[in-house]
Amino acid sequence: MGLHTGARQLTREEWAALSNEVFNRDGWMCQAPWLDAEAGPCHDRDGRLFRQMGACNPRRVREYMTLQHVQINGRTENDVQHLLTLCWGHHLGNGEKGGRIWSKQKEPARLQREHLIKRYPELEAA
Repeated sequence: MGLHTGARQLTREEWAALSNEVFNRDGWMCQAPWLDAEAGPCHDRDGRLFRQMGACNPRRVREYMTLQHVQINGRTENDVQHLLTLCWGHHLGNGEKGGRIWSKQKEPARLQREHLIKRYPELEAA
């Protein structure tokens, strides 16, 4: 069984390797506070507040971090150029009282796209 988002379907092994590559690129940290001063604090999957004092413990990364697929020029791919590390709170919210989901808002979506295009300029021409 593979994982997909409309892009090429990946095996679990391929997804694990890709995830590690993106987490390493992003320093195992949620990118929302770096991209948007108004993003607010990070929360784990249970809604608990946590501070990013450095890289998240890789053995517990799934409790804190997720990968956001970022749509660029109408495309979302399963590759390092279209993925961004976010905490659970910024990516998926935290239950019924999680409030606004940062990653799904118009301005944060623009910030995510611009961040990845700046990192990978070839995306702008695609």
